[in-house]
Amino acid sequence: ATLGADGYATIELIASMINREGLQVAVTGYTDPALNEELANSRVLAVVDALRAEGVADAAILMQPPGVVEDGASEAMDAGAR
Repeated sequence: ATLGADGYATIELIASMINREGLQVAVTGYTDPALNEELANSRVLAVVDALRAEGVADAAILMQPPGVVEDGASEAMDAGAR
């Protein structure tokens, strides 16, 4: 999975908040039931790599197991979550 320009802009903002406030972040990759865990993991790694590139320490990043979005829910998530 790759992040687009909007994704990188969001990562920069989030990374800035994490670094400034000493926060932690949990990252979970989602896919719908027709797709697989490999895609979900790829999405997690893309976000984690981008956070690291922005200076977020590994200790501030929690990678969570992949999640599955039930049928119909993925359309609702498209606008803000992907």
